Amino acid sequence: MVDYYMALPANGGNDGNTGAIGSPWATVHRAWQTMSAGDTLYIRGGIYAQRMNSGIQQVPLGTASQRITFRAFTGETVRFRPAAVAEIVNFFAWTHATDIAYLDFINLIFDGSSMTWQDRICTMQGDEFGGGAPTVHHLRFFGCEFGPCLTPPVFPTTDDGNFGVQGAFNNCLFADCYMHDFPGGYCMYFAGWNNVTRRCTFTRTYGFGIQHFVSGPSTVINTGNVIEQCTFTECGAAGNQWGAGALTINDAHGFVVRNNVFANNPMGAIQYSLFENLSNLRVVNNTFYNNATASGSYPVVQLGFSGSGTPVNSQVQNNIFYVFGGPGTIGDGGSGSVLGNNWETGDPGMIAPASGNFALLATSPCRDAGANLSGLVDVDFAGLPRPQNGSWDIGAYEFDTGGVPALPRRRRLTLLGAGR
Repeated sequence: MVDYYMALPANGGNDGNTGAIGSPWATVHRAWQTMSAGDTLYIRGGIYAQRMNSGIQQVPLGTASQRITFRAFTGETVRFRPAAVAEIVNFFAWTHATDIAYLDFINLIFDGSSMTWQDRICTMQGDEFGGGAPTVHHLRFFGCEFGPCLTPPVFPTTDDGNFGVQGAFNNCLFADCYMHDFPGGYCMYFAGWNNVTRRCTFTRTYGFGIQHFVSGPSTVINTGNVIEQCTFTECGAAGNQWGAGALTINDAHGFVVRNNVFANNPMGAIQYSLFENLSNLRVVNNTFYNNATASGSYPVVQLGFSGSGTPVNSQVQNNIFYVFGGPGTIGDGGSGSVLGNNWETGDPGMIAPASGNFALLATSPCRDAGANLSGLVDVDFAGLPRPQNGSWDIGAYEFDTGGVPALPRRRRLTLLGAGR
């Protein structure tokens, strides 16, 4: 387990160096040639006009007990912003000799401002059919930023534009990440299983904030994904049917959406639809504010629609719906849906929702009014344990009996020691 270092040429970076702190490399690809399981690359601050491309250099493979880490040097800002290219990060396992797995990325900025329409900031493409071919799995992104990618769509009615993260992968984690400004596409567009998205912010997109797309036998692989403690705001341009839902889930089983805030998404918040195997969706303890207000939008949460397949056994409980358009709160086109303990009429008693503070007031009627969701929802948006007063509160926030919780912000991770 070795620590290596990388810096801009102006700061001593050279691929002929040893990679030590006083002799840093200049490129990620040079680091890949040497790194192995358990190693860490500390990247010094600056703007790097380079890519991480598995098509050029073999990606080193970590293990479950010895992950490979790429992280910004403590206190320094690292930005990857190459000139116009198809991707900044290209992990394409199909053409790779091995899986691309057990890698960590910490406090890095992937800046697509030089990219064009239909480019992707990060592509992670593995075996999306569960057939045993090389795949992308067990990657983790902590405190990273994806965006902006500011080129608008060529055709304003299409959804095939630029993306923050695109591909097929499994058992990956995105935590405390910020994905923003995709006026020609989505923040995330992925297929896969057992992926977790936690405490991330998705904002200012032409299309969906996230779309989980149809790929392969969904009863086998499109299972076990979780989106929790995230914020979706200003996702889906008004009038764009390809942005009808800040979060759109296609052909997936057992998808869990809990403790999130959906605010100011004009075409709706959640859409669960398409073809087959739409089962066991869990939409629980979320706060929905000012959604589905544009002409042509769907309800705030839409479970299936005509010709799209029938969702089975969906659960929509303990959610706050406050300020919404004519289509209403929940469109239930499913079978066996459990809809209950949702706040849908009147003021739910939040501190300052118009200013982005969705925590409950002490006088809120949503306090202690939720269903018992033990084992499914045991903390709230801010990480406070549920319940606080014997019964679950409705919405993303549990009222803190010890005082009003501070709104969580995206966190940058730090380590002790110089550069650690």
